[in-house]
Amino acid sequence: MDRQKITSKVINLLVDRNNIERLVLGDVYVNGSYFRDHCHVKVTKRTKNLKVGDNISAYAEVYEYIDVDTNKLDKKGVRSFRSVKVISSD
Repeated sequence: MDRQKITSKVINLLVDRNNIERLVLGDVYVNGSYFRDHCHVKVTKRTKNLKVGDNISAYAEVYEYIDVDTNKLDKKGVRSFRSVKVISSD
């Protein structure tokens, strides 16, 4: 998959039921176009230093996944971050 440029703001940090840390990104833009109101992203070595309030720029894969409520392949998310940069912080 090709990585695309994303910009977003870290709005929360949580731990899921499997004890995996996740960032919640709000107002996600892909290549300058509005993508989603939020995305949950697994914390990795490239994203572990991000904190709530950081506005970020990065390259990531956009992928589709199955909605567990409808069993349809109609949800989209971002993963496999590269070149993560903090643009500004609150």
